Amino acid sequence: MAIAQFTLLGTQCQWLIAHCVLDSDLLVPYLSRGKILFKGSSTVSCLTTMLSGTPMRICGRISKNGILSYRLDIHIPPDQWDLS
Repeated sequence: MAIAQFTLLGTQCQWLIAHCVLDSDLLVPYLSRGKILFKGSSTVSCLTTMLSGTPMRICGRISKNGILSYRLDIHIPPDQWDLS
């Protein structure tokens, strides 16, 4: 039996988790009946980007000036990853 090991970057893990949640149909009953409230995190930003087709960037930072959006656009869909 062949065995393979691979390593994912943090952002790649977030996108993988988002894909798994959508593929599991976990959200189907909730999406069909109304609204879902998502608690902000970088993984949830990936999930909401996949659901809406628009980067939501809801993984903000809390500072002394209030809540700020994330400075870098780390939420690039997997089909646009530059792995070179």
